[in-house]
Amino acid sequence: MGTLHTWWRGDPLPAVVPPDNFTVHELEQPALLADVARLPVREILQRIQRNNRPYIGTVDGEPAAYGWSAAGPAEIDTVLRFDVPDGERYLWDFVTLPQWRRMGIYPALLQEIVRRESPTVGRFWVGHDAGNMPSQRGILKAGFRPAGEMRMLPDSRLVFVAGGDAGRSSAGAAILGIPLLHQEPPVGACCR
Repeated sequence: MGTLHTWWRGDPLPAVVPPDNFTVHELEQPALLADVARLPVREILQRIQRNNRPYIGTVDGEPAAYGWSAAGPAEIDTVLRFDVPDGERYLWDFVTLPQWRRMGIYPALLQEIVRRESPTVGRFWVGHDAGNMPSQRGILKAGFRPAGEMRMLPDSRLVFVAGGDAGRSSAGAAILGIPLLHQEPPVGACCR
């Protein structure tokens, strides 16, 4: 399914260089995000009511990217629903608009959200679909570390395959509420 990454308070934030005049705003105009994201305004408002914060990155005032920071209930691809614990955030639904890709905007947006929220938030989580290498590169460039991989077994059970850091892997499985595997499933036993 995909990889979950995390940033914990005290982890470094490597230098990233977005375009000149790049700024990040916590969006207060749902209609603007609805237009940029091509979503109904009611969907934007529902997300906000479910304790999701919308952020938008602009270059010279023009929308370039957006994403969400979730506290409380969250979901991944409607397959997995979980509750984000107090003091943690799940970052999701990030999009860099086509004309702004490959300019360092995604990692800069992730880092700015971390900077703004880290005084009260100790852990951030963000994932990407399997094979989405542009998202993976941006997440790693921002300073996030892999916690593990979400996989679906042939019997439709979700599992979390541990990454290189046991503590982050355990925390990732716990936040998602799925079993942690410390080793790869046997060949033929996994995965969709």
